[in-house]
Amino acid sequence: MQANKLTIATTILLSSGNKIPMIGYGTYQLKGNDCVLGTKAAINSGYTHIDTASIYQNEAEIKRALE
Repeated sequence: MQANKLTIATTILLSSGNKIPMIGYGTYQLKGNDCVLGTKAAINSGYTHIDTASIYQNEAEIKRALE
């Protein structure tokens, strides 16, 4: 029996009917240039789900990476 392959493109279905990638790039405790460069690298590697929260207080860095 072959197991399902989990990739950064694997999605899950939300109760709203929308799908999101199951694996996201976590940004907790990332600050400054490390956050910007790390997020850019994740995006360039194919990540489309960037885990963010206002409590992380790195919104400006995430914004710079996305621009």
